[in-house]
Amino acid sequence: EDTTCELPPLTELVDNPAFNWEFELDTFQKQAILCLERNQTVFVAAHTSAGKTVVAEYACALCRRRGTRVIYTSPIKALSNQKFYDFSAQNVYMYTYISLSLQVHYVNDVERGHIWEQIMIMLPKHVLLVMLSATVPNKLDFADWLGRVRGTEVHVVATNKRPVPLEHFLFTGMDGQRSKDHLHLIVDQAGQFNLPG
Repeated sequence: EDTTCELPPLTELVDNPAFNWEFELDTFQKQAILCLERNQTVFVAAHTSAGKTVVAEYACALCRRRGTRVIYTSPIKALSNQKFYDFSAQNVYMYTYISLSLQVHYVNDVERGHIWEQIMIMLPKHVLLVMLSATVPNKLDFADWLGRVRGTEVHVVATNKRPVPLEHFLFTGMDGQRSKDHLHLIVDQAGQFNLPG
């Protein structure tokens, strides 16, 4: 999906959205939501803190509206607990290794990757997947593979926009004391090396 073109507000794209936010969604979020509204499997690839969870929240709200079940998985217990309280739905089921919305980059995990693969392959075809990742490097190849083994189309929605810019610092303190004198900017938010640093 092309995330470079702007889309109108969600309320203009979807009649009576299953969920509304008090902020304007990014283009990639709207595109993923449109896939969900069309009952399509979607793979969302975006940087950490870009807002991938918005897509999962919408999937949960849409399932609630349609009277269908949703299973939300996450690889980290703390994140599972946070989402359990965030969703605060009457019927939220959270299991490890069962999928509707999952952190798909764990497919690359040496110890657990094959389990994630088996689950995605063996799920009934009517189960739609909402996959989220900040780190899968070969997103198109992965989507192509999954689409072939599941016999369905997998829509890839990706963005390179980084809402929280990265800066790289070097800490040179050896005495255990924290001081700004020991912290040197190496790479700025624009990705430029700071030579004086």
